[in-house]
Amino acid sequence: IEPTDPTEPTDPIEPTDPTDPANPTEPTDPTDPAQPNEPGKPNTDPGSVDDGTSKEVPAEGAATAGCSAAGGGQLSGLLMALALGLPLASRRRRKK
Repeated sequence: IEPTDPTEPTDPIEPTDPTDPANPTEPTDPTDPAQPNEPGKPNTDPGSVDDGTSKEVPAEGAATAGCSAAGGGQLSGLLMALALGLPLASRRRRKK
């Protein structure tokens, strides 16, 4: 009966925790892991690395701002899209 109390601070803190190490890792676009998988485009290319880095920095800030403003609505959407996108890309590449 006690764990069902909505007053538990652990429930709201966990999903809205901006310091979670999973946040910076998940915002990475599925194009990043897709590039190194392709033999035509080596992951050592400075252009690809630079693009990934500059995209990752603003994405992290946007995720934090969206979480605070929308109350985690955008964050769950991003996580869902990434979760669905990554496995789909991996499966398509493997089938080829």
